[in-house]
Amino acid sequence: MENKNQLNCKLAVIGTGMAGIAASVFASNRGLDVVQVGDSSEINFASGCLDLLAVNPLGSLKYFKNPWEGIDSLLNVNPDHPYGFVSKDSIRSGLNEFSGFMSSVNLPCKNYHKKNQHVITPAGTLKTTFCVPLSMGAGAEAVEAKKKILIVDIKGLKGFSSIQMAENLKKYELDVTPKTVEFPGKEDSGELNCERMAWELEMGRAFDLFTARIKEKIEDEQVIGLPAIIGIYNSEALRTRLEKVLGLPVFEIPTFSPSVPGLRMKEKFLERLKEKGINLFPNTRVNRVERDYQNNFVFTVERGIRKIEVTAENLILATGRFFGRGLRSSDSHILEPLFDIPVSQPETRDGWYERDFFEPRGHEINRCGVKTDCFFRPLDKSGEVMDKNLYAVGSILANQDWKREKSGSGIGIVSSYSAVSSISRKLSLGEKSLFINNCSYGRAVL
Repeated sequence: MENKNQLNCKLAVIGTGMAGIAASVFASNRGLDVVQVGDSSEINFASGCLDLLAVNPLGSLKYFKNPWEGIDSLLNVNPDHPYGFVSKDSIRSGLNEFSGFMSSVNLPCKNYHKKNQHVITPAGTLKTTFCVPLSMGAGAEAVEAKKKILIVDIKGLKGFSSIQMAENLKKYELDVTPKTVEFPGKEDSGELNCERMAWELEMGRAFDLFTARIKEKIEDEQVIGLPAIIGIYNSEALRTRLEKVLGLPVFEIPTFSPSVPGLRMKEKFLERLKEKGINLFPNTRVNRVERDYQNNFVFTVERGIRKIEVTAENLILATGRFFGRGLRSSDSHILEPLFDIPVSQPETRDGWYERDFFEPRGHEINRCGVKTDCFFRPLDKSGEVMDKNLYAVGSILANQDWKREKSGSGIGIVSSYSAVSSISRKLSLGEKSLFINNCSYGRAVL
């Protein structure tokens, strides 16, 4: 016998990546009842940093110390970029509100308002980003001040060589000493797993011996860099304890997959969303959305043996690009599978890629996506809004290359902030929102 329930809401969010999480946070903060559904997301691979903008691939290709100047440069050559639909005040407001949410789940970030920062990567390069997790803050400050850095790797941890990092960081004129320690209880275990080591440290089983082994390696360095394994649920308390024992600031270096900072974000974000009363269906895929007689969005999700029919007045599509299956490709074209929204793309497949794989300006396929109005409502083939209650946010949007721009988190957060703000105003103003939600008026109020 089928057990089917009804669930009605003002807003449904499809997607559990950065953009989808941000949309649910903003909606909850505005008192909207939300249902969020999503399959596995790229947040599992996140470094924990919040990028705003570092490079203009269509411009000079230089790295911008001031991301706001970078946005101006970008919009001069690419006015249809998602940042072109919002004011700088809205960008700041969205980032500040989301940063506050991160602090509330004990994942605080540091930003320097007008300055990008540099964090060390496991390849021994410097990643340019805007908001740096507090767990990596001492590293960014050490790079800025050219402090003496001790980087400690762990025997058996693949893709994280302190010797390689020290050698590569010489070109940035950084003084780095590489050392290696063995993880307690894993001396003969072969290849190690970051997530497992993070749990071992958090449970206290390996903490004392691990810190003792690191302390033996300290000479005259001023700060210590470790792979990102300092706990999952109580990482800040664990790092503070580590610094007290070692007597020096400690910072994490994000590792290649699996990413403990990404796992932290996912676990803590989803836990807090449940606490905020959001009806959450993680690890769930929506394959079909219909409309009822009142023009609401209707789709079905499964929870155990139950099938639940969700009815939503508004819907935010935050399904990502190819990895998240928000976009799919055939032999000849790229499509959006859930609503059949037109995808901006080259006329033929030959235009997807440049002949040079390392083309500095990037490949056109990375800029394809869904075009929207200034409230991030998708446009049809004639350039008209497809549905006044349907929104698209995050990396599915057209005219951006977030990987090269170093703008992924910023685009996801800012577009979600704008979309939710529009929905909130529309619901509070009712009939009056017909004027408010006209794009000719929109930029002034955003």
